[in-house]
Amino acid sequence: MPLGGGRTQLFFVLAVLGSGAAAGAVQGSVSMALAGPYIEEATFLESRALIDAGDALDTPEFRAEYQEYRDWQRSGMIIAAVVLGMSSAALFGIVYVLWGGSVPGRGPLARSVALALIMWAVLFAVPSIKYPAELPASGDPDTIDERTASYAALMVISGAGAALLWRASGRLRGASKALAPAGYAALMAAAFALLPDAPASAGPDAAGFRAASVAGAAALWAAMGLVFGSVWPRISARAQAA
Repeated sequence: MPLGGGRTQLFFVLAVLGSGAAAGAVQGSVSMALAGPYIEEATFLESRALIDAGDALDTPEFRAEYQEYRDWQRSGMIIAAVVLGMSSAALFGIVYVLWGGSVPGRGPLARSVALALIMWAVLFAVPSIKYPAELPASGDPDTIDERTASYAALMVISGAGAALLWRASGRLRGASKALAPAGYAALMAAAFALLPDAPASAGPDAAGFRAASVAGAAALWAAMGLVFGSVWPRISARAQAA
């Protein structure tokens, strides 16, 4: 989608990053409400394991340090969510410029929300089918680098594959347009088969935590689409009129 002159482009960047920051704050709040109790329990069990193993003493000093760590973790969750929102919004802005005009929807708000939810599905929901979120300290620390690399690889494959097939689908007509989603499904099936399996579910709380993670990511992308789709048309109109 063309943006016009340099002034409009600057306002576009500000609108994208501002939408990402707002969406990150929403995600942080949702995650704190939904995933926070699971994280609280997991970190408490981790501290108890240190005491039971003799690596720490159950003293007032230890409990004070634990509470300080939890306070830092809670505030860090919001800050990290805002940073994640802004970085995700930067990618959203690039995709919006390249393909925003081809996204189905009646009006800029509907197209913005549709694009954001498509990106949530491609970059988070689909990779999470194979590599769902894990509670802190629930995985094998010796495999964290491998698990992170595998998840990042799957996310790149999903995102790049969807982008290329979306672009190719613009040249297809009629029933042949179904080749694009079929190609994406085949690509992801191959990636799922070739990449290492995720570790087994860790504990009875894993399913609830993973559902909370999905909800938090959905809140991020939905809020981003809503905020950007509401703000950008007005800012663009004013910038072009100035």
